[in-house]
Amino acid sequence: MIHACLGELSKIAGKSEFSGSVGYVPQTAFNTNETVRNNIIYGKPFDQELYVDTIVRCGLYDDLELFPSKDFTEIGERGVNLSGGQK
Repeated sequence: MIHACLGELSKIAGKSEFSGSVGYVPQTAFNTNETVRNNIIYGKPFDQELYVDTIVRCGLYDDLELFPSKDFTEIGERGVNLSGGQK
């Protein structure tokens, strides 16, 4: 149903209409084979205040302290070295 609402399925008949905007956040994590920091900022310019706020709100501060290179630790392919909650 969500895919149909987002227009990701072809209609056979009828029409669909929305008022406002639609967003979808899947429950499966997507991690790139880069550092923890790069996975958090995801290609945007680094903003220290926003970055720290994100880490605190996501409860990652204690986890980062356990990583050998803190937020510069490389994440393996598909996040293999992260727990489900860390992803």
